Amino acid sequence: AMSLDSPREPSARADEAGRAPALLDTLAAPRDARSDPETRLLVREQLTSAVHALPTLTPSERAALAISVNGQSYKRLGPTLTGTPKAASQAAYRARRKLAAAMVQAA
Repeated sequence: AMSLDSPREPSARADEAGRAPALLDTLAAPRDARSDPETRLLVREQLTSAVHALPTLTPSERAALAISVNGQSYKRLGPTLTGTPKAASQAAYRARRKLAAAMVQAA
């Protein structure tokens, strides 16, 4: 075990302030999620799982999910879809729960 604040090597050159670079300073910076192949693969797998789970949703769940994703209110959706804003909210909840379960199974 080695402290991240200790010098990387005992013989490391000192910087302008007179201290050797710490191990933490020499570690790679976090990768950009857009160019990191591992992150891209994980996101692709999650999206594929979600797309494959869409047919399991009822028409009201699909509509409620689409409305909630687009930032619309359930008050607006309720009368046209299921009758009440509460029913629309519940349909969106069921849809999110089904999609989340499909994503967990894929992981």
